Amino acid sequence: MKKFAVTLMLFLCNGTLGQEKPRAIQVDEFGGIVCEDLHARVDNFHIQLSNNPMFTGIVVITPGKGSYNKAQFFRNYIERYSQRREVDLTRIKFYKTAEHDSVQGSLWLLPAGAELPIPDLQEWPAKPFDLSKPFIFGSESDI
Repeated sequence: MKKFAVTLMLFLCNGTLGQEKPRAIQVDEFGGIVCEDLHARVDNFHIQLSNNPMFTGIVVITPGKGSYNKAQFFRNYIERYSQRREVDLTRIKFYKTAEHDSVQGSLWLLPAGAELPIPDLQEWPAKPFDLSKPFIFGSESDI
């Protein structure tokens, strides 16, 4: 009987030590897309975020070679669209990665205690528009 109790105790102790850490959940990813498609993807991201109130939303933008302004546009566009939808922006964080061949983005949910989904991410704070110089709406240099 004593052997059984010791074996049972060892079994129970070993079974509870191997709990996995929570992991980030990828909601969506995109490349060069049109506005309507981006709206739908970000709306889905907002729904997933509202369904999981303890999670943080992570937006990862990868600038393309020579198209940093376009990546900045995606970042600002997602932020402003989230504001318009009255999403709590304290629950969404923006990050960027090293340049790639083209602009890419991904949307993630981050549970409490989970690590960032991609190594070497840099937090990307909002950059206000420079209105001190003229610009042309819709030109490639502004996007």
